[in-house]
Amino acid sequence: MQNALELIQTSGLMVTPQRVAILEALLDEPCHPSPELIYKRVIALFPRVSLATVYNALDRFEEVGLVRKVNALFGVARYDARTDSHLHAVCTECGRIDDVPAKPIPIPSFLEISVADFHIQSVSMHLLGLCDACEEREQLKSMR
Repeated sequence: MQNALELIQTSGLMVTPQRVAILEALLDEPCHPSPELIYKRVIALFPRVSLATVYNALDRFEEVGLVRKVNALFGVARYDARTDSHLHAVCTECGRIDDVPAKPIPIPSFLEISVADFHIQSVSMHLLGLCDACEEREQLKSMR
């Protein structure tokens, strides 16, 4: 895998130490981190960086295809450095997100759905359920 510096250079974005640190923090976190988690890692290196800088960098990374925004189901954006075709299994209890290998699924019929006053640009699919730990907790609750 390319390192953060190379990825930013090949994307056409201006390379800054803060952008490199932000992308490295994302690349190092397999948990689909939130901007706040990335911020906590980056301020250790750059104490004067702002949370707005992290959000702005992530937005720019998404615009050029370096990352993708994964999940808005829980009110906070989460980011994925994997941009290949795959799905996400999302635990509806704890918010854990796992990558699920998947071949590209043709979904042109979704794009053809007519919605009044709305123009569909893309379709996002999440597999919703409970992770093993939350499922076990739910089973223990129901036994009481």
